[in-house]
Amino acid sequence: ALSPTLTLYNIFWAEVVSASCALIFAFPVVRQFKAEGKLHEADRVETALGWRTIVRYGIFSYLTICMYQVYGSDTLKLVVSRLLGAIETASYGMAATVAETIRKYLPLFLFHGVIRPSLVARYTENRSYKQQNHLCNLVFKLNLLILAPIVAFMAVSGDTFGAWISAGKYPSAGILLTIMTALIATQSQRLVYAMLASVYTFPAASLWATVTSMVALPLSLVLGEKYGAVGVLGGMLVGDLIWIAVVAIRLHRAGRSYVPDKKGISKLIAAAVAGGGFAIILTPYCGNLLGVLLSAAVITAGYIAAVLLLKPFSHDDRLVLAKLIPESLRFRLGGK
Repeated sequence: ALSPTLTLYNIFWAEVVSASCALIFAFPVVRQFKAEGKLHEADRVETALGWRTIVRYGIFSYLTICMYQVYGSDTLKLVVSRLLGAIETASYGMAATVAETIRKYLPLFLFHGVIRPSLVARYTENRSYKQQNHLCNLVFKLNLLILAPIVAFMAVSGDTFGAWISAGKYPSAGILLTIMTALIATQSQRLVYAMLASVYTFPAASLWATVTSMVALPLSLVLGEKYGAVGVLGGMLVGDLIWIAVVAIRLHRAGRSYVPDKKGISKLIAAAVAGGGFAIILTPYCGNLLGVLLSAAVITAGYIAAVLLLKPFSHDDRLVLAKLIPESLRFRLGGK
């Protein structure tokens, strides 16, 4: 990092040094915390009894992360570069970058580090499976509330948007942008199941789900040969669905099933379809940047109107949101 030229080698060692410094500083903080006796005696007993569970959870989580790299998004980029030509590979990379940027700033992913400990704390306090189900549905619907109109926009104006953002290099990237942004929904549902497996301390479920869904890699290779980048994304979708199914079965067998709010989710999807439909009708021939902006405005307006009409958020959802959102920023998203 001190070199005048910024290279991957320098970035790697900067990461190593920063991580090592964080670890070095963490040890005295932990020792001081224990020395000052800030834990109550009951907490000490609970912590002492839970070390085996903590270590087991850490090992399973680490193995899960390692296994996921076998068929993760970065690996699929290599598959695309191996199977397809330079132009389609570059188009795929651009679409993946856009989708990843969107994903990072969605509530479920952006606040994942806050949401999961909150779920654990609530479950530890009341052991209510019903409350966990409700909260997970709420965070997923909040994610979908923002994601659904983006998918609709990509479906309507993805080609024009892709051409504009790439300075005309990828004028046919709309289908990739649409599929990749839509896949964020399954990735969001997968993250919800992962959080529930964490809350209920089922780390083995996540590991076996990851091992089982590794079938996505050979499937992406087969489908990619026949259908190109869309086939690779099809393999990714199948892998996510297998992962979700395996964890869902484990939760069901333990009597802690997660039941998605199909009614609320369907209303959000219907609102996005309505917004996209309005855009198709009102902006059929707008193929420039002005058309993209107009399409986005029409979709947003139509989507908001449909959400207010359909009310995908229940009364219980609104009660929770009322505690989190300032009164001046609240919308009437739920029922009465």
